[in-house]
Amino acid sequence: MADEISKAQAARPGGDTIFGKIIRKEIPANIIYEDEQCLAFHDISPQAPTHFLVIPKKPIVRLSEAEDSDESTNLDELKNRITAAVTSVEEDTWRGI
Repeated sequence: MADEISKAQAARPGGDTIFGKIIRKEIPANIIYEDEQCLAFHDISPQAPTHFLVIPKKPIVRLSEAEDSDESTNLDELKNRITAAVTSVEEDTWRGI
């Protein structure tokens, strides 16, 4: 535990993260959706039957430093595509594919 605390204290803004490694495919993930702006993948420790994360591909170090251009222009479109991807995964799982 002390090792994790020292790593967290030594972390610097803008440093490499686990999410950056997942985006670059250096760490395997069960990806359910990807486009030029974001990546959606199943959580490795789900807290619900359907539990996934959606992360932006552009690193945003602090929310207070986000720019207007960081906001997705069409969140409804993104939500619909991710919902379709998750529904497809759930149907395949139900069918035993």
